[in-house]
Amino acid sequence: MKSASLPSIKLRPDLLPKVLEIISKNEVNRKAMDAEIHELFREASGRSRPPSVRNASRAVTYPSLRRLGLLFGEGTNIHLTATGLRLLHANEEGRVSYERELARHLVRWDLDGPSLLGEKGLLAGQTLLSDLARAFSDSMPYGIAEDRLSRLLPFYETAGLINRIGPGFVRNAGQVQAAKAPNSLPPPAAAEFVEALLNEYDSLIRSRSSPIVPIPLIERAMTERFGGRLWADEFRTLLSKLPQETEAYLLHFSQPMSREPLGIRIRGKYFYYVQIHRRR
Repeated sequence: MKSASLPSIKLRPDLLPKVLEIISKNEVNRKAMDAEIHELFREASGRSRPPSVRNASRAVTYPSLRRLGLLFGEGTNIHLTATGLRLLHANEEGRVSYERELARHLVRWDLDGPSLLGEKGLLAGQTLLSDLARAFSDSMPYGIAEDRLSRLLPFYETAGLINRIGPGFVRNAGQVQAAKAPNSLPPPAAAEFVEALLNEYDSLIRSRSSPIVPIPLIERAMTERFGGRLWADEFRTLLSKLPQETEAYLLHFSQPMSREPLGIRIRGKYFYYVQIHRRR
């Protein structure tokens, strides 16, 4: 397995809902965001010397959320992704909605990451943590794998995707299958999708004063516009299939200067930004 397939997630799952709320509330105020996250960690720590502001925010929270696909941006320009925002809204509806949305996200995230949940995955049968850690021995030391799994598996457990049985874990096949179910609502038609894309793009460039828009940002705007009719993975599929030049628009994708997560791959090339020129 590749080392990147078992990311380091240091954030505790019980703090995730509150962290999402803090980031959403303070997206234009990084200083307040860092301070509220630090206060949350101080209250939850229980230690005589709680973590510093830098440790709570920059070392734990932001890297963990990026690796989970819930956050994008750097410096003072940090945002929840479309999925992060859906999780926040689901938590506002109640615990059941939150756990269902978390499960839906994690089963898709797992496919490109640890691959623990598939029918032939590492959790297909009852498995000990030590056995799971040894399965990653080709890509990282046993101790590192064990530590990362011990922090990651509680997220899967919170979402009901795995159960603890004695000293081991087992995949909850019913919950995994339910979380894999496709969207039951009809997606927007092609013409409706394009018109919404052009309108949301125009709105974003007015607020950003730049014609170049990060794909995660317009993805979030589009999923918010269509509500449950358009999920983040559906947006990416539809966007990647659009013709890049028509009588109505010219669609230009560009690559990031450095490696940025949450971009999109089109015909083998990786892109992070989009620019649209209306022709009529």
